[in-house]
Amino acid sequence: MAPYVGVRFRCAGPLFPYATPEGVEVNPGDFVVVDTPRGKQVGWVTKEWQEPPENWKEGTIVLRVATPRDLLLWQLAQQKGLEALVNARAHTQRLGLQGLSFIYVEVSLDHQVYTFEYHAEETPDGKAWRRLQDTLQRTYPKRLLQFHRLGARDAAKWEGGPGTCGAPRCCSLFLTDFQSIQIRMAKDQHLSLASADITGMCGRLRCCLAFEHAVYRELLDALPKLKSRVRTPKGEGKVVDLFPLQGKVVVELPDRTRITYSKEEIEFTPRCQLCPKPANGNGKANGNA
Repeated sequence: MAPYVGVRFRCAGPLFPYATPEGVEVNPGDFVVVDTPRGKQVGWVTKEWQEPPENWKEGTIVLRVATPRDLLLWQLAQQKGLEALVNARAHTQRLGLQGLSFIYVEVSLDHQVYTFEYHAEETPDGKAWRRLQDTLQRTYPKRLLQFHRLGARDAAKWEGGPGTCGAPRCCSLFLTDFQSIQIRMAKDQHLSLASADITGMCGRLRCCLAFEHAVYRELLDALPKLKSRVRTPKGEGKVVDLFPLQGKVVVELPDRTRITYSKEEIEFTPRCQLCPKPANGNGKANGNA
């Protein structure tokens, strides 16, 4: 039995480390009850550590392996969360709060803590927002209500549904965290830079742009750069297009003829040798970068 375990509370959600109590056996796949900032929750164990992980906080300990009663209360909490979500959306519409949408409501195991997760591009109107909070508090008296604002990518993740490609969203299926996505990734893969082609349902650059980017970078590094000069069987020319997956380049010859060659058919300087070299000790390079 490992002394530390990773607990997940939602599919594709983040992993939280907890220490296991002495004398209690906890294994991957077990459902456990733990304390969280959102009250007691049920999660499932997906990982083990022999040493405390870096993000483990002192005092975060598994309370117990979930009992049948715990699992029943957890199921009821999920139903209450869905009901609260429907109510929150109805109140939002009634109060005319534009640009605000509730995504998920998490209810604690004892049904005493309700955490409302919402997304808004701009800060909600103060007066209307307070009226909404007061209305929800009256709907759930003697309950602790918490409100957590989500970013666009997290909102799309927990909302679920199909992505722009028609398949289920990657973030909802298996992405447990978001990495930085750059427009350079789309350019390296020769994708259309039209907004509709490279943005996801969250309105941000698609996470899938990063999936194959490392492969494309490796393939591109084995080819000459665009606009570089290369030597072909028909003379010297300029590279005007690249096909990294095929390992081919399109070369424009002096007579404006364009011919496609494999990288083995041409002579070129490897990319690492094309970088500007320092001219002196101050690190400045000769010529243009």
